[in-house]
Amino acid sequence: MYSPLVSIIIPVYNGANYLRDAIDSALAQTYSNCEVIVINDGSTDNTEKICFSYGEKIRYYAKQNGGVSTAVNLGIEHMRGDYFSWLSHDDIYYPHKVESSINALCRHGDMSAPVFGDVDIVDMHKRRLLRWSANDGHENSKLVNGVYSLLYGVVNGNTVMLHRSVFEQRGLFASCLRTTQDYDMWFRAFRGRELVYVNQPLVKYRIHASQTGVTDYRHRMAQEELRMGFYQALSEDEIICLFGNRYNFHYEMARSDSQAGFLECAQWNKERLAVAVEPRNGAKLREMAKAKLFQWCGKRSERIIIFGAGQRGKALGGELTARGIAVECFIDNNSDIGTVGGLSCLVPESELVQNALVLITPEYGTEQIRSQLLALGCKYWIDYSDVMKIIRFVPAICVPVYVPAQEA
Repeated sequence: MYSPLVSIIIPVYNGANYLRDAIDSALAQTYSNCEVIVINDGSTDNTEKICFSYGEKIRYYAKQNGGVSTAVNLGIEHMRGDYFSWLSHDDIYYPHKVESSINALCRHGDMSAPVFGDVDIVDMHKRRLLRWSANDGHENSKLVNGVYSLLYGVVNGNTVMLHRSVFEQRGLFASCLRTTQDYDMWFRAFRGRELVYVNQPLVKYRIHASQTGVTDYRHRMAQEELRMGFYQALSEDEIICLFGNRYNFHYEMARSDSQAGFLECAQWNKERLAVAVEPRNGAKLREMAKAKLFQWCGKRSERIIIFGAGQRGKALGGELTARGIAVECFIDNNSDIGTVGGLSCLVPESELVQNALVLITPEYGTEQIRSQLLALGCKYWIDYSDVMKIIRFVPAICVPVYVPAQEA
């Protein structure tokens, strides 16, 4: 059985409040051939004492503060393993994280392919656990295509595993980047490669008030600058490989950037979309997508109702309208909403949902929604993820107007 050494590298700066959980999860892997390396990036709290308490169970290095990149690079310099696996000091590996990644590589066959997977998000403020999957609205075949998954922001760095040859061929983490060093590295590592996607949660990812992405206002500006660099770096051949044509590329990125609040990137893509040529079969593809959508109800109805007046519901309404697919109305259990995007928003009632195709958009509680619809006599429904897989690369007539998620 193939069992290469995997180096789990944990960079930490003043992370004593969460560090022990991270180290314990790394040591508890079901895959036995791991080493755990902790890099203390000049912490002034109790970090060193915690690390010393593990004795020879971990390898510990301390350095002056220089940023995450310098800490991770020091870990890479000292790693003995064939594979690199990042673990942030405030996150937690599931016990199967490394084993699932190695098994996926073995099934794939290319043992140097980059690996990534899904996460469970731990919202420390709201004290809840949320399941998050990269293939929500994306085909698996697309997710493993080079930098596609990065452009949609669905890669969590804690799930990534890289063969050490990646660093020899494409360099280390950029020490000049303070908050976006991970996606810069993944872009270089993933570009032109077929990835391995593990469709199960590998990590518990904490969201808390002291994260760099939450506390550093410069982080968002750096993210947008990095995304612009990605767009400008991609060749015509890469764009065609990833999106089929430049029209789809600029449309999808304008849509994605608008939703995420990267307004400069969105404008850049909109300007280029305005002069891009729509595929000649665009109208035919829109009709085919509409027909495929109604296959979910056996073509017994052409009434579409969207369940959920939140961000995803509004966005999906815009996506459908942009492709000439009419939405009759929205329904939501909140009776105070009234209207969404000029359409009525009503409470679910049996007369309304019977013989309509209901598109379920909430990220969570979908099983309860299905049960509710079934009790109301609804026969036909489809989840948001499946709708997006049908329409995502169907050329749109226009770019919908989005309210950035943080302002919604």
